[in-house]
Amino acid sequence: MPLPADDAAVLDGACHCGSVRFRVTLSGGMGAARRCTCSYCAMRGAVALSAAIGDIELVDG
Repeated sequence: MPLPADDAAVLDGACHCGSVRFRVTLSGGMGAARRCTCSYCAMRGAVALSAAIGDIELVDG
């Protein structure tokens, strides 16, 4: 189920193990969030978002 849409949001994130960190600008905020169905994310209840490649900045890793 999608989360309510917000204005553009800048968020910090990381890969599953935490060794890669990034900052992303989401033009629609969290409005495009969806459940990831891979086995790892399903166990954690994680959500997935998509962003334009130019809106992602690698911070570490």
